Amino acid sequence: GEDSGRHFIAMEYLDGHTLRNEIDTKGFLPQDQAFKIARAILAGLEYAHSKGVIHRDIKPENILVTKQGVAKVADFGLARLLDRGGQALGLTQDGAALGTPLYMSPEQVEGKKLDSRSDLYSLGVTAFFMLTGRPPFQGSSALEVAVKQVRAEPDPLAIGRPDIPLELCDLIHRMLRKSPSERPASPVEFLRELDGI
Repeated sequence: GEDSGRHFIAMEYLDGHTLRNEIDTKGFLPQDQAFKIARAILAGLEYAHSKGVIHRDIKPENILVTKQGVAKVADFGLARLLDRGGQALGLTQDGAALGTPLYMSPEQVEGKKLDSRSDLYSLGVTAFFMLTGRPPFQGSSALEVAVKQVRAEPDPLAIGRPDIPLELCDLIHRMLRKSPSERPASPVEFLRELDGI
């Protein structure tokens, strides 16, 4: 909203916990629950992206899960607003790596221009975390993890979770591709592929 020329974001109060807390408690999530949470995140991202907002910090700590099991995208503190032409408006820093290295896209690590596919990469990392209980890239420092986001390939998800359909594993690995052009183009496209599995 806007009040006297000042823009703001207001959120509902949610009685629950973070997705990180959920995974810390359970180790990893059953496929059904991970699907349900991924769908809710995709719906939130689709709405934000349709308004020209790129979240830039999708991670388990920024997904809230209510006591009824409903997932909500939270913490738009690093969000980037785009104008109608897709150009970034100067509300937050550009050309810098802002975010959490465990969940940042390669282009975000490198301070490049971002679009919705960067949020989908971070969702891919979050989905990997939901299904395995660990992020795909780990290291002894934030810099080591950031370098892996740019250069390394994740371990095959199917090895850690042979109970998950290969099509789902492949879709998550597509989200983790280094080049944005090789990822699903939007939350809607990802959701269509997810529903087809």
